[in-house]
Amino acid sequence: MVAILCNCTGIAGGMVLGPLFLKYNMLPQVMSNTNQYITMMAALSVVFKFIIQGKILWTYSAIFGGTTLVCAYIGINGVNAYIKKTGK
Repeated sequence: MVAILCNCTGIAGGMVLGPLFLKYNMLPQVMSNTNQYITMMAALSVVFKFIIQGKILWTYSAIFGGTTLVCAYIGINGVNAYIKKTGK
């Protein structure tokens, strides 16, 4: 059901499952990592689709890919710092 909802709305599964994970008292580190993994798989499937079709623009891919890596690193460290500070 979640996969159908995500496909219809164009959002990653982690955005839908995140609140559900918290409701079931999942550890924040586990929830965060699971959401990132789900989002990465969704993004990679789209990338492979564009590569197979020959429609990928490599310059934009490098720029956005690099930006994503930097922002993900900052986000992960921010979440870990918040967890250490608050214990939640």
